[in-house]
Amino acid sequence: MTQVYNNIDLSNYKIDFNSIKVSFKDIENKISILKDVNVNDKIGFDASGVLYIDYTSKIQPLIRWFYGQNRENSINKLGLIMEDYRKLLRLITMTFQQVGTDMDKDIFNLHQFTCLIKNFNKSILIGMNNLKNTYMYDDIYKEKIHKMEYILTNFENGF
Repeated sequence: MTQVYNNIDLSNYKIDFNSIKVSFKDIENKISILKDVNVNDKIGFDASGVLYIDYTSKIQPLIRWFYGQNRENSINKLGLIMEDYRKLLRLITMTFQQVGTDMDKDIFNLHQFTCLIKNFNKSILIGMNNLKNTYMYDDIYKEKIHKMEYILTNFENGF
C-alpha cells in the first residue's frame, strides 16, 4: 500500500529522525526568545542574524534608529525563519504519517517529540500575540504576524 501525504508518495521516504531533531533545535534556538516578548517590546536582529528583544523604553526609538532596526526588516527576517519552521513542521507531519504505518516501534519517540513541539509552539504564541498587540494599529504587520501564528497553530491542530 502506498502512503501518500499532500500528493507526496511516502513509500520510499526514509526517516532521518536525528536530522529532524537537530533542525528543530536549530529553529528553537533562533526563535525561543519570542516567548519573552511583552506588549510594546520589539524585535531586532544583531549583525550576526541573532534575534533579540528590544525592550520598551523611552529611548527605544532612538536605539532602533541608531542600529538600523525597523519593523519591516525585523518582521521579514522573522518571516524567513518561520517559513523554514513551517517546512520542518510539514516534514514532521509527513514523518508521523509514515511512522504510524510501518514503523510502530518509533511512534512513541515521535509522539513525545510532537508534544515537545506543541508546548514550544504554545510558548512562542504568547510572545507572537504580544508582538501583534504592539503593532495593533498597523494592519500590514498584524497580518504578517498572524500568518506566522497560523504556522504554529496549524501544527497543533494537525495532531
